[in-house]
Amino acid sequence: MPRPRQIRMSNRGKIQLAVVLIVVFGFVTAVGARLYFFWTNTHSFAKFHTADWVFVGITALLLLILYGTWRSQLREINLLENGEIAAGRITQQGIINQNISSISYEFKDIRGQSHTASGTDYTQKLYEGMAVPVFYDSDNPKRNIAYCSTFHEVVI
Repeated sequence: MPRPRQIRMSNRGKIQLAVVLIVVFGFVTAVGARLYFFWTNTHSFAKFHTADWVFVGITALLLLILYGTWRSQLREINLLENGEIAAGRITQQGIINQNISSISYEFKDIRGQSHTASGTDYTQKLYEGMAVPVFYDSDNPKRNIAYCSTFHEVVI
């Protein structure tokens, strides 16, 4: 497949990312409004209680998680658009719960070196010994993602 490949977000990815955004922004808005109204009554941060600071910490953590999710999506997009493709083989498959399947896989890069990695099988249709497309960075094959672990799909 010629590079750059055209990709789009899958329906699963749209739904999962929308839910994350709604939950995080809802929580951040609620906490921000609560702290703002408390501050307007006192005009001081000195009167904040421990619980208020805990909410500030949780909000900061959620924003960092959101930032990390955004960065991982950018890396995923870059690998799918511009990365090398290899045929990987699933070496291990396990069910975490009824909605999540984890896989371990191995693949060989263009130099013939073997690499192992793991990910989530969002399709829940892969088992040991099956093939899976793996997108990887030819300069750093440790940066890779199995196609079944992405929130995006290649447009054919």
